[in-house]
Amino acid sequence: VLFRSLHPAGARSIAALLASPSCHLVTLSLRNGIIKDEGLGYLCKALAKNTSLMCLNLQWNDITNDGCYQLVDCILNKNKTLSIIDMRNNDNTIKGRSALKKALKKIRKTRAMKIFYV
Repeated sequence: VLFRSLHPAGARSIAALLASPSCHLVTLSLRNGIIKDEGLGYLCKALAKNTSLMCLNLQWNDITNDGCYQLVDCILNKNKTLSIIDMRNNDNTIKGRSALKKALKKIRKTRAMKIFYV
């Protein structure tokens, strides 16, 4: 599924679908969705309940370091099914990318995962 120009409100609607027990979506592209950190926050809350999504494209969404930290918390502590995340071309700095890199290192001890962040 591919969505564009969602903004945070649209991300909230997508999050509601992801949180549903009847959601069986495996791949989701929100490339160019402009969901920002706020929208990513909604998605992270939903991903805590989701058990099907494996691939998430978040390119070009104006996600900052704060969004990276939310995502790190989500993938380390809440979601165990995501295996590919694309975070390229966002507004995060080396600090946010470093947090993602450290999380990836921890996760790879227990499961396979790829995060694209440069």
